[in-house]
Amino acid sequence: MIEVEQSAFPHEHFLFKVSVHRETIGNIWQNIGLALGLKAIFLVTTLTGVTTLWMAILADTGATVLVTANALRLLTYRSKK
Repeated sequence: MIEVEQSAFPHEHFLFKVSVHRETIGNIWQNIGLALGLKAIFLVTTLTGVTTLWMAILADTGATVLVTANALRLLTYRSKK
């Protein structure tokens, strides 16, 4: 059964999907930058002896948690009007 709201305003549903898509792409780029940035920082600091390998491993685990939390923000996304 088709709901009245879906049949009356299909373009609004499409526009919402487009806005979610754009927000998701932005979130993906944020996550990639965050993960690679932290890896690069800890690679350099580990190779120079400033940090230990275990600190780098913990930072990588922390980056995974941050990236996951950042991605979960999309679950509460509402269209900006």
